[in-house]
Amino acid sequence: MTNEKRREIADAFEKDLDPLSTLEETFIRKELEPFEAALSDLIDYETTPQGTINNYTVPIKQWKSFMNEQDRHPACPAEHHVVEFITYLRQERENSDSTIKPKIRHLNSVFKYWQSDPAFPHDDAFNPFAKELQKGYLSPEEAKEPPRISVPELREKLQDVNHWRDRCIIVMQLKLGLRASELCNIKLSEINLRHQELTDHYDEMGTHRRVRDRPNSVYIPPDRNLNKSNVPRVLPLDDEMRLLLIEYLLVRPDNGKSWLFLSPTRHNQMNNSKINEIWKDYFHPEYKMDPDDPYRSLTSHFGRHRFSTHFRNERQWPEEKIQYMTGHKGDYDSDQHDSLATYVHTYYEDIKDRYLDEIYKFGLGI
Repeated sequence: MTNEKRREIADAFEKDLDPLSTLEETFIRKELEPFEAALSDLIDYETTPQGTINNYTVPIKQWKSFMNEQDRHPACPAEHHVVEFITYLRQERENSDSTIKPKIRHLNSVFKYWQSDPAFPHDDAFNPFAKELQKGYLSPEEAKEPPRISVPELREKLQDVNHWRDRCIIVMQLKLGLRASELCNIKLSEINLRHQELTDHYDEMGTHRRVRDRPNSVYIPPDRNLNKSNVPRVLPLDDEMRLLLIEYLLVRPDNGKSWLFLSPTRHNQMNNSKINEIWKDYFHPEYKMDPDDPYRSLTSHFGRHRFSTHFRNERQWPEEKIQYMTGHKGDYDSDQHDSLATYVHTYYEDIKDRYLDEIYKFGLGI
């Protein structure tokens, strides 16, 4: 049913399509904790396996973080919030539908608990999580692709990014194809920049064994919180990327923290949400798409798409080398690939020189 038809029916019966919006003020003012209240009944923490507990707590944490970005209380969603959350899980966190569906199912269990308990104001007439599950598919936006933006267009946009940290973050994702979580998880010890003033100032810089003997490189660890890839990889830093990193590190807050990028307020480790905000600050509203647009809105994950498209479609790199750079496992379908491909391994030295020759340039200070 189209939104216009739904609106027509709702108006005819004086129904509100966003009924929970009126509850939000009370939840916030009273500082209520509806998720904790539900979980205290849904889970016996003394006997329930930790894996089952995580099935509830992980999607709740992700949902809360997402709704915080929407400036909406997580217990008071509209229908479109759930649809957009599914799109976020698919595009930003690269979750498959088989991963997303259990998350929505557990959030639905919490919502149904609220509906069943007379202490909560949620009635049986509206459950946006159940509605998405009933559709038989998760989101109509699955087929949408990111907008197509050329290197000259990106170069023009990047000229307007004057903040050292923001420019460094955006370009690093574009040049290295990094997920936001991977970028947040890089430590100073995992980046080797040959710059005397920086190495004198940051004692730990470049000391990790993976980059110690590889000048101008960065190590992307697989074992950090929210890093989706479990493949360790080292990537080269071209002259332009090195210059941007040097400019940023010379003014980076000096508080003894080990993380490469620090949050702008408390100067702790930066999180995914802030990375996405940075992209939106410079690329929206131009690349914020309406529901009817053929492309999806541009987010921080665009850098990974642009990077992969460049090397696969524009430079025709071998698949195994692209998989190394993007941190994929390198799993092959035996019906489509030679079975020996599973024994082919790529190393930093295999991609370094060609990468430095072929990575796109943005003309930022060089």
